[in-house]
Amino acid sequence: MNGINPDAQYYLTKYFHSCGHTDLATIEIEQLPITSYINQLSQILIAVAEGIGFTVLPQSAIAHFADKDKLYIAPPLITVTEALFIIQKRHRYLPVRYQTVTSLLVSLHQK
Repeated sequence: MNGINPDAQYYLTKYFHSCGHTDLATIEIEQLPITSYINQLSQILIAVAEGIGFTVLPQSAIAHFADKDKLYIAPPLITVTEALFIIQKRHRYLPVRYQTVTSLLVSLHQK
């Protein structure tokens, strides 16, 4: 997948191997043909809705897409998740305004 965002290969591989569909787990990602490249989250689903290709994105990205009725969302047999980390530089404290976001993320994680 030369020229493609390295995260694309990581997430696609993770999803294919973890979603429970054995047919997907056998796909060699490097052998998939590349017909276009879009790196703007807001534009990725436009191409998919037009039938140009497919993608693996978080459910939240799909929820905010205006034409989600044009998408086919393949349901995984097993839910695939990715850990979310809150990080900051050592000995540097985030401004107080970030505490709201941080506390919200922590409370969502504890549910």
